Amino acid sequence: MKTGIIILFFNNENEITKEYFRELLNKPTSCFCLVNNASNDKTLHRLVDFKKAINNKVTVLDIKRNKGVKAAIKAGVRYLKNQQDFNSIIYFEFSEYKKQKHLKNILNFLNNENSNMQVISKTTDRKILKNVFSIKEIAY
Repeated sequence: MKTGIIILFFNNENEITKEYFRELLNKPTSCFCLVNNASNDKTLHRLVDFKKAINNKVTVLDIKRNKGVKAAIKAGVRYLKNQQDFNSIIYFEFSEYKKQKHLKNILNFLNNENSNMQVISKTTDRKILKNVFSIKEIAY
C-alpha cells in the first residue's frame, strides 16, 4: 500500500535531526513531504540539508506566510497527489512527533499489504482531503 506522509514544521530548527527520521525513511512504500510553515528560524535550511543527505523520497515545501495548519496540510496533499497515486496520506505536526511513540508501529502496519486500516474520523465530507488522515485518527 503506497502511503504519503506529510510532516509539518514551524520553528523546529533545533529539534530536526537525522536520527528522528532514519528508520521511518527506510519504508519502501512511503514518500515524505516536509512542509515548512513560515518558520522564523532556520528550519527550512535544516530541512533542505536533510533532504540532500537522505534521498529523493523526501520533498520539502516552503510556505512563506503562515496561513494555519490546514493550509499547510492542503499544500502537502496537493503536492503529493500531483506526484503519485497514494492509497492514503497521513499528516502530523513535527512538534507532536515525540508524543507519537507508536508512529513506527502505525507505519509498519500501513506498509503491511494484508492490513486493514481503520480510521476514526468525525469528518464525512472531505473532497480534497479524501484519504488524508491525521495520525491521531488511525487505529490499528
